[in-house]
Amino acid sequence: MTVTVQEIVNRLLNPVNDTEPVENTVDTLKYGNPDAPVTKIAVTFTATYEVLKMAVDAGAQLLVTHEPTYFNHRDETDWLQGDPVYEGKKKLIEDSGLAVFRFHDYVHDRYEPDGIGHGMLQALDWSAWADPAHPRLVVLEKPTAVKDVAAHIKSKLDIDSLRLIGSPELEVRRISLFPGAPGGERQIQEFRDYDIELMVAGETHEWETNEYVRDAVALGLDKALLIIGHQKSEEAGMQYAVDLLRRLFPSVETVFLPGQVAFRSI
Repeated sequence: MTVTVQEIVNRLLNPVNDTEPVENTVDTLKYGNPDAPVTKIAVTFTATYEVLKMAVDAGAQLLVTHEPTYFNHRDETDWLQGDPVYEGKKKLIEDSGLAVFRFHDYVHDRYEPDGIGHGMLQALDWSAWADPAHPRLVVLEKPTAVKDVAAHIKSKLDIDSLRLIGSPELEVRRISLFPGAPGGERQIQEFRDYDIELMVAGETHEWETNEYVRDAVALGLDKALLIIGHQKSEEAGMQYAVDLLRRLFPSVETVFLPGQVAFRSI
């Protein structure tokens, strides 16, 4: 039985019957023929040029990406016309005929639990410690030094370095796993609402959450912040999409394409 691009998109946007649409969503088909048949799907965190080439070389007809292709949330391209990076990516996509679908809002807001958070908990082996009522809240079995939590994260997510505010020796149990970039107010509110000792964040505005935690430490409060980078805070979560697609479309091959980390410490 032939499966088309549009059939796959429709199923991803309707996890349960009559899913309420996300208003003004970015989860749209960015490129490709919706009626094209699909025998292979590639899933990734973000559609970098490198990943696009990997998808084409792998023979995928559809790439499902969590983050945008063109360097802004809505994939607006008017400001990029004539730019060599934009034109190079566009040419690769159009010449290959690859369909590109963004899967961001729905996997966060219409799946229960949040697919990215669920996938990250699994990758970190923290599912057993997550609070069912508030899955970002992880309560460890026993107090653990921040440096040991950091070592665990580095090992599980294959990260060479993290950024820390607070003491590496601080022993913590109550951890918020807050992937992505939700903004300083939400991150700070999380510390307050759930009595968080350690937040494991994707990224921050450095004048917001970072300074809140630094001031909290100066006031003698047991607080710490680990920043692991946006990509590594969500990338393993897209394995959720891989597992989902394999269940929904068992006749279609689905592969995960990890990208190179955007930056490194020197």
